[in-house]
Amino acid sequence: MSRNTMYALLAMLGIAAGTLVWRQWSYKRATGTQQALTRILEQTDENPGERIRLLDSIMAAHPDDATIRRVAVYQKLRAHVELRSDSATVVRAVSDFLSTDTSGAAFNFASSVYADLAINAPEGLRYAHRALAEVREVKRPKDMTEAQWAQQRRMMVGECHHILGRLYALSGQSRPALAALRAAADSVPDSPVILLRMAEIHERMGQLDSALESYMQALRLSHADTSALAGFARLYPAVHGPAVDPATVLDTLVAHARAKRRADLLAQRISQPAAPFDLSTLAGRQYRLSDFRGKTLVLYFWATWCGPCKRQLPAIQEAHIRLKAHKDIELLTVSFDQHFEVVPPFLARKRYDFPVVPGDEGLYKSYLLEGLPTCAVVDSTGTIRFKRLGNSDAGDFLEELGWQLEAVTGKPVW
Repeated sequence: MSRNTMYALLAMLGIAAGTLVWRQWSYKRATGTQQALTRILEQTDENPGERIRLLDSIMAAHPDDATIRRVAVYQKLRAHVELRSDSATVVRAVSDFLSTDTSGAAFNFASSVYADLAINAPEGLRYAHRALAEVREVKRPKDMTEAQWAQQRRMMVGECHHILGRLYALSGQSRPALAALRAAADSVPDSPVILLRMAEIHERMGQLDSALESYMQALRLSHADTSALAGFARLYPAVHGPAVDPATVLDTLVAHARAKRRADLLAQRISQPAAPFDLSTLAGRQYRLSDFRGKTLVLYFWATWCGPCKRQLPAIQEAHIRLKAHKDIELLTVSFDQHFEVVPPFLARKRYDFPVVPGDEGLYKSYLLEGLPTCAVVDSTGTIRFKRLGNSDAGDFLEELGWQLEAVTGKPVW
């Protein structure tokens, strides 16, 4: 598997979804046609139907351009998933996609499409098994340490097992589904989504003790998850009887889980000099790292085409609102969209008013970014103290950012 293919698979995990597009496209668009394709993707981000129409047009205009076709059929498939098109249309889109890419990452994505849309489980299982077999054969990239590669490979294997479990469950095969999900949880132990799927299958099989334990594990990771809360409330009295108040047990469980999550998060403190920058908005306002000397700075790196970024942006907007009360803490976001002019309309549609400046390849490299989104906390001396990649299902972003800011500033923030 090539390095780009490996990054594609990582992108599908939702951990670093910006990596593939950033590395493959942001600074490697050699032709006007490729630039036009990129603009289509950026400008139709919230209109998948129009995206499909324009992608069909550009493929028709350049029938012999293999690069255009490869990107276009992948993006068309993603658009059909967003639209939740009928199963026949999705199957054709998957077939078109796999005609241009037969990597393990491609088969992993195809199998995830069938799982997400709950269609064609037998074919999805074939694709998922093929993806898992290839992931197991992947060699460590030369620029990764053994420790980094072990973590990346563990995540890839875990996601393949997760998709297998979903597809087995979809086809009514509960025992193979549980086995696959257990393997996924072993590889990715901090995923409440995997634990919830395990709980649902245990409950369906009448294994109430095991279902309750899985719901409780999910709550330790995401204490506000409504499905986990409902499962806990439903099963705790059934398993333990009415003598113990479930609310008391839940409060204790959540308190212990939050304390552990906080300790784990603060143990990730680093000391990395923040690279100087001099960035300007379209309106001409300049932001320099030196402007924030003496203050704590939250730097958020994102892009409009990055799905995990967009899921996290409401929390970034909320952080921006809350931080207005703190004169010694500021938030600045950096967009890595190739065409920055798409960003202001996107912000206006979403009613976001946090500050955003365009980033470039030099900034991406100088901050040692590994993908998007990434959130960094820089202290008053210009040193990065925390840097976190991804949009996890576990925990609460605002709560965890508050813990980091408190650790850096020495005072509660919210």
